[in-house]
Amino acid sequence: MSNINSLNIVLPYVGGDNGDDFGTQQCSPGEIITKFNGNSGYKIDKICATCSDGRELGCYGGNGGSQW
Repeated sequence: MSNINSLNIVLPYVGGDNGDDFGTQQCSPGEIITKFNGNSGYKIDKICATCSDGRELGCYGGNGGSQW
């Protein structure tokens, strides 16, 4: 099993026709994403991420759906 602190995974950009462009924000070295929140309806409309040191990476997507 991999040590979670050593993972550095970059996923391809995927998105629909509306909403904000995706960014390439990252947590500081040694920190990990510990919180996701956003909006969704039938599909995910917006996703936001927060690092373990409290740094917010921003939100990407539109404003549709309900907050989760």
